[in-house]
Amino acid sequence: MTGLLLSFLAGISTTIGSLIVFCIKDFKKCYLAFSLAFSTGVMIMISFIELLPAGITAVGYAGALLVFSMGQP
Repeated sequence: MTGLLLSFLAGISTTIGSLIVFCIKDFKKCYLAFSLAFSTGVMIMISFIELLPAGITAVGYAGALLVFSMGQP
């Protein structure tokens, strides 16, 4: 049931995001650039949050933070 609810929320979020485009009368390229940058940041953050617990168990809390902040150990 939780998976179905999360899928529904993802679909509704996508629909609301696409409706914003139709509400803006004077669409500029900077709006598109902002929305793409925001969505890219959210995707990267979700990826890091998913990987952080595995990193903490593998190398410890300080090591995982070092790897995520520096890129390499």
